[in-house]
Amino acid sequence: HGTHHAVVDQNVVWDAKANGLYIEDGNELRNTLSQNVMICSILNKCKVNWVSGAASQTAGIFMIGMSNNILENRIVGYENGIWTPGSFRGSGHG
Repeated sequence: HGTHHAVVDQNVVWDAKANGLYIEDGNELRNTLSQNVMICSILNKCKVNWVSGAASQTAGIFMIGMSNNILENRIVGYENGIWTPGSFRGSGHG
């Protein structure tokens, strides 16, 4: 919670359930996720029912709030590349 100015760079995430990289509350500011690779090797292998039972909210990158830098990442095999509630929670909720 409340992580600011962190750099998550050049990682490989393989078959992570639900989400590859996750920014939780939306009150995390100015972090950078760059040049990471999230791979789900088999269709639906990484999908789980969560977040009020909605498996459709799983993604290679999941984030609430819109105040972070997402650069040059690669995502394969997840339900969504990036999932965010967008302007609904543009400033987060934490």
